[in-house]
Amino acid sequence: MVRIGEIRVPESVAGVNGFLVLTKRYGEWNTPVMRDLLLGVGLAFLALSALFHFYVFYLESVAWTKPKTWKTFRIPSQEHAEIIRPMALNQGFYNLFLALGIVIGLVLLPTHSTIGYTLMISAASSIVGAGLVLLASVKGSARSAAMQAGPALLGILFLLVGLNQ
Repeated sequence: MVRIGEIRVPESVAGVNGFLVLTKRYGEWNTPVMRDLLLGVGLAFLALSALFHFYVFYLESVAWTKPKTWKTFRIPSQEHAEIIRPMALNQGFYNLFLALGIVIGLVLLPTHSTIGYTLMISAASSIVGAGLVLLASVKGSARSAAMQAGPALLGILFLLVGLNQ
């Protein structure tokens, strides 16, 4: 038996230098695992955000004049969809470039982690900002804003917590 303060602990439990060594070893094991988990969840949310923005690019730039697409965006008619088409095309490419920012950041992560994280957080921050503008400027857009900004915001939060482990 080893005595640690007022507690008597069997040597097999206490380890060589007592119970504090086990606690330290657990802490050393736990920190990288928790960091990897937080970063993995953050990266998954950012990948989900990129996929969503690739899909929105498709809707706004490729499939804009299809009735199902313009009805999704509450456009009242084909004529209106044609009038708005140049703006939708521009907005679609905006979404494409934000998604590419996240994807390029993911690709750079293994070899240039600082650049990769910076690029992903920058693109995701722009997505969150655009979602907040949508929420503030369009009545009844809370669901759309949450779909747009939610995964990006969660991705940023998980990454920042994971990077600070």
